[in-house]
Amino acid sequence: MLAESLKEVKETRERREIFHKSIQEGLQDFRESLKENLRKSLKVGLQETRESLEKGLREFRESLKENFQKTRESLGKGLQEINASLEKGVQEIKTSFTKMECNLKKEMQELPERLKRNVEERESKLQKNIDQVQGDVEKMEGKLTKKIEDDVEETKAELGERIDEVETNCNHRIAEMT
Repeated sequence: MLAESLKEVKETRERREIFHKSIQEGLQDFRESLKENLRKSLKVGLQETRESLEKGLREFRESLKENFQKTRESLGKGLQEINASLEKGVQEIKTSFTKMECNLKKEMQELPERLKRNVEERESKLQKNIDQVQGDVEKMEGKLTKKIEDDVEETKAELGERIDEVETNCNHRIAEMT
């Protein structure tokens, strides 16, 4: 019985060792399988991530190129519009300058004639004023001459009376003296 029990213990120990060995081998296989599966999974995941990133990068580059092209086209169009606007503005300025130049030349040509008319108008007004003043002077001269003549006549009359008085007085005195 003891021998049987020892035999059974030995067999149990052997089975346990076999089982233990089998579990360790199973665990080792599982670890290796897990490592391999994990490596494969990581490799596949990395490959998918890399492909996804590359795809995203390509799409981003294409989007950048499209946006850059659109921006370039928009800027080109904007520059063309600005150039057209500037050319139109320059043309309008040239036209305006030409009109102003023509108007100035016309004004310069008309200026001597206008100055001449202006001078003639002023001379005419001045001549009218001179004629009016001369007329007024002649009237005043006439009035003054008449007044002087009247004053002279009056003075002559007064002097005549005085001479007559003086003569009368002289004659009276001569008569008294004789």
